[in-house]
Amino acid sequence: MKILYMNQGVNGGWGAIKYSGYDIICLAESDQAKSTFDLAWRSTDSDPVMSLQQKEGKRTIINPTDIDTLCGTVRPIVTFKLRGSPVRVVFMHLKSGNEKFASEALTIAAEEVRNLIQYSAPNTPVLWIGDFNRATPGTLNNIFNDAKCLHEGGGHAKWNLDRVYITGGWKSQPKVSVVSTSTADHGHQGISVEF
Repeated sequence: MKILYMNQGVNGGWGAIKYSGYDIICLAESDQAKSTFDLAWRSTDSDPVMSLQQKEGKRTIINPTDIDTLCGTVRPIVTFKLRGSPVRVVFMHLKSGNEKFASEALTIAAEEVRNLIQYSAPNTPVLWIGDFNRATPGTLNNIFNDAKCLHEGGGHAKWNLDRVYITGGWKSQPKVSVVSTSTADHGHQGISVEF
């Protein structure tokens, strides 16, 4: 499985990215389907928008659900399962520039995910990916004591906006790489995750 995350931003500046090598694309600030991809989910009540896309004709993404319905200023945070895989993905675009609000939204999302998996499969491998904005590093560790940061980068000054974490029982650690960096919109990174 190969997943690409990007915060498209309003000013672009990405250059050419080879989307065809990915199974799933998680795009913050875009709900336009890329060539050879189908929209599996898009936010309908948030600004800016975000979307999940899967290869045309494939049904890789199962039951995408917005789990942050309480903090309207920082949503959405969407979670989904992968067909044929035990992995759950949590894709977020925390839009709050406020450290406290972003951290609170991430805490709420983490609690929702914990509630989703704790009875049926408490050791579910979970991939957390997206624009964490100014959420405090370590926020996930307050809910999941096995949370591990695989990558943080993008953004200006001390803020690492774009991050990848894992929780739960992974057989092997996903491979994470930066495939592009925006020349605009806070220098967001395009991140590839493969497992």
